Amino acid sequence: MRITRNHRILLLLFLSVMAIVPAIAQEQINREIPGKKVFTTDDTATIWRLIRHGDKLRFSAPDSALTVYQQALDKSKSLHYDDGIAGLLISIAALYMDRGSLSIGMNILRVAKPYCEASTFDNGFYIIKLNMNIAAVYFQNNSYDSAAYYYYEALKQFDQRKSTDSSLLLSIYSDLGGTWVSDNQYDLANKYLIKANELSVKTRDSSQLCEIYNNFSAVYEGKKLYDTAILFAKKALLLSKKTGDNFMEAFASYKIGNQYYNKNQPEVAIGYYEDALEMSHLHPIPAYLEINTYLGMAEAYYKLKKYGFAEEYYLKVLSLDEAANYKTDIATTYSGLASVYEDTKNYKAALKYKNLFSGLRDSLLTAEKIQATSQMEVKYRTSEKDRELAQNQLLLTKQESTLKQKNIWLNSILGGVILLGALSFTIYRGEKRKRKLQLIRIADMRKEQEIAQLKAKLNGEEEERVRIARELHDGIMVQFSSVKMNLSCVLDRSSDPEQRTEIDKIVEQLDDATKELRKSAHNLMPDMLLEEGLVEAVQYFLTNMKQSSGIDIEFQQYGDTPEFATEYELMMYRIIQELAQNTLKHAHPTHVLVQLNSIGNMFNITVEDNGVGFKEGFSQGDGIGLRNIQSRVVSLNGNMEISSKEGVGSTIYIEFDAQKLQNKTGAELLDRAGRADML
Repeated sequence: MRITRNHRILLLLFLSVMAIVPAIAQEQINREIPGKKVFTTDDTATIWRLIRHGDKLRFSAPDSALTVYQQALDKSKSLHYDDGIAGLLISIAALYMDRGSLSIGMNILRVAKPYCEASTFDNGFYIIKLNMNIAAVYFQNNSYDSAAYYYYEALKQFDQRKSTDSSLLLSIYSDLGGTWVSDNQYDLANKYLIKANELSVKTRDSSQLCEIYNNFSAVYEGKKLYDTAILFAKKALLLSKKTGDNFMEAFASYKIGNQYYNKNQPEVAIGYYEDALEMSHLHPIPAYLEINTYLGMAEAYYKLKKYGFAEEYYLKVLSLDEAANYKTDIATTYSGLASVYEDTKNYKAALKYKNLFSGLRDSLLTAEKIQATSQMEVKYRTSEKDRELAQNQLLLTKQESTLKQKNIWLNSILGGVILLGALSFTIYRGEKRKRKLQLIRIADMRKEQEIAQLKAKLNGEEEERVRIARELHDGIMVQFSSVKMNLSCVLDRSSDPEQRTEIDKIVEQLDDATKELRKSAHNLMPDMLLEEGLVEAVQYFLTNMKQSSGIDIEFQQYGDTPEFATEYELMMYRIIQELAQNTLKHAHPTHVLVQLNSIGNMFNITVEDNGVGFKEGFSQGDGIGLRNIQSRVVSLNGNMEISSKEGVGSTIYIEFDAQKLQNKTGAELLDRAGRADML
């Protein structure tokens, strides 16, 4: 739309009045509330700059971060800036929680509560965060029921305040999933993790995906499906390296180490634990993660009977545990040290730690008994504070009512001016939005065209495979049969024993060649796929590959695999086929795992091996085979990621949106039957 001279005049008038009216309104409000502090945009900008600076220092220099937070808090208090006070108290509490000072963190959160409830920032953002942080304190104290209570309270506040912050909702779902994992309620955990994963895909928000994948890993660890747990943790590790999330990278390495320990591979576990600890040296991580990683190292060395190393790491855990007061970990450490000293015949030390373990275990059991009473006390105190806050809110409501009446005339002026300005702005924005949508449509059309070209190319390849398969089956194999029958006739007529032996050998060679030819025809167009579907076809292919190669190839399938359109199943089969063949050819593994996994709307293909791994600096675009696989994945609107460690092995993870690939038609089903008959 062309902006005329009249439009410009209207816009200037609107901007002028908008600049004057807020100042008049603020002056009127200040007269009505004597002594109330006034803060400007510059004041709040300074506070938020300090907050961002403190956030950057939180893990690397916590003492400096605390100093910066305190400066911002003092400034917020002097201005009566509730949003700033609420946010800073939550940040300071989180800082103490990171260092293991949970009781201090909880006390600060209690102080923060009235400010968070009074805050109007982003539809109740701070009251939601407050409940999440209280839940985190209970979680770290192993009080999972209390933690879940406050996460559900955060969800309730999210709905009541009509929050639209999808990232915040993602975080609540993920944390709830993690809480129920720790409480060994895996189905309940899976429910919330699937919600988190689906919301992440829907909003294209990958900020929480690392945590979601790590929590999925914990679910499968709890179910003792350690290979699947490793796959999810490796996916989290790969994503955290891409995003530069040091904490999640350390956490994922720790989780992978746990799974290898569970699989009775302590040497491999130690390597991943060391990776996690190396991250803690480069970038400080929360106390609980460092403690658990040292504990994992100690238990892995104990399993290897390297008692000196086990003792060293148990003592490191103990020094950190006692500072952080994680009583459950302290009990585990006492028990571990007792076992080390008993195995090394240091019975005096073994008895000391066994007694310490027994005493602490008794106190933990007593603590569990009084936990319900403590929770009731917390709820009582909370209700008392709620009553006190309600009285304060009533007083504020009366003051606001007086202000509203005196500002009616200001609102009338504003209403007229805003209406005039909005009309001009709406027309302008509408035209701008049309242009933007047009550019988006053009980009989408280009992308669709590229995908269509890829599909056409791949369809052409499949048609050629069908033609060659038909030639082999109906042509060459028929000729082989004719040759075999002729040789059999010659064999029957021959009376020379030597000649009969030679002909027998030729017939046997001809049988072997026919089998190989039939196998090649099957690989070109597998009748099992067309008749039985993807899962059975993949299992049949891998069984044959295992028999012919002698390599240990394991196949796993979790969830109900959807029935995809025929062309999509065929392309997925080709992807798995080429991945498996490339792995045997280039990785030289002794074990290969192929897994199909359905979670919610997502369908995943994973191929993992313990081979040589990719060299450092490897790119997904390297190699013709991988480029072909990548092309097929792109044509199905999927994503492919490769995680590899040289000398340890590789994991290739492919993810599809199952709903988009399930649109089968009657024609396609008939086509499947017809093509099966053809072979």
